[in-house]
Amino acid sequence: MAIQWFPGHMLETENLLIKEISRVDAVLEILDARLPLASANPFVDKLCKHKFRLKVLNKADLADPETTPLWLEYFEKNRIPALSTCGTESSQVFYALRDCVDKAVRNKARKLKIMVLGIPNTGKSTILNTLPGKNCQNRQFSCRYQTSAKSRPA
Repeated sequence: MAIQWFPGHMLETENLLIKEISRVDAVLEILDARLPLASANPFVDKLCKHKFRLKVLNKADLADPETTPLWLEYFEKNRIPALSTCGTESSQVFYALRDCVDKAVRNKARKLKIMVLGIPNTGKSTILNTLPGKNCQNRQFSCRYQTSAKSRPA
């Protein structure tokens, strides 16, 4: 007898992402700069095949300053758009968002929609909480976000 382990909340989130991905123009995939490949969800590769996706190596201030450029070089060689940020620095977060906005293929008849996703503890909330600051609102677009996934106690 084969034992399968896949908690219900993971399946629920996967189904929600499948449903919602069709409504967005681009994806910001937040990774931990200290371990970018280990902090990536392989399901996202399948999910985002036809969407522009920018891998954001967050927490670059905590990562080895000599290793982060090597990771960025790795992603560039594999033709995967990526950049590094410190999620608490609004100018760096704004740059990542601007890069995503500029490269997204979109329906110009409506506002651009970007999904921010990543595994727990990669800094998604830090980045989202940094965006609504003055630096973002004074630019050519405004930042608004809503969470769709349900929070569950551990």
